[in-house]
Amino acid sequence: MTKMNEKNTAHMFEKAYVAIGNERLDASNLTNLESEMGEIPLPVKELLNEVMKAKHNSDMDRITQEIKESKVQHDLVEELRKEIRDLHARLGSVEQEKTLLNSLASKIRDIDANVMICQKTVDQITQEFKDSRAQPDLVKEYFIQKGIKILQENLGELEKIPPLKHLR
Repeated sequence: MTKMNEKNTAHMFEKAYVAIGNERLDASNLTNLESEMGEIPLPVKELLNEVMKAKHNSDMDRITQEIKESKVQHDLVEELRKEIRDLHARLGSVEQEKTLLNSLASKIRDIDANVMICQKTVDQITQEFKDSRAQPDLVKEYFIQKGIKILQENLGELEKIPPLKHLR
C-alpha cells in the first residue's frame, strides 16, 4: 500500500512539475490542479511550493537581467545618438568653413591677377624708360606720371574687391 501511495505521489508530483514547466501552474491555480488530480499530499505540495519559488526566483532573475541588458542597450543607443548629433554639428561647421575658404580663395585669385597686371605695367614702364634715351628728364617725368596714373587705376580696382571679413 505504501508503494502504491509513493507511486501515486510521484505521479502527482510529475504531473504538477510538468504543469509548472508549461507555466500553467502558479500559486493561484494550485487548487485547480488539486481538483484535476485529487487531493495532493502535503509533501508534494511542499515540493511544488519549493519548485514554484525556485521557478519564480529564476524568472525574476531572468527578467532583472533582461531589464539590465535593456538599460545598457538604451544607454548605448543614447550615446550613439549623441555622437551622431555631434558629427552633424561638426559637419555643418566644416561646410561653413569650406564655403568661407572658397570665397577667400576666389578673392586671393583676384588679388593675384591684379598684382600681376601691376607688375607687368611697372615692367613695361621700366622697359620704355630704358629704351628712351632722348630727353631723359622729360621722358622720365612722362613715364612716372603715366605709371602713377596706371597704378592709381589698378589700386582703384583693388579697392573694389570686398574686404576679407571672415579671417580668424
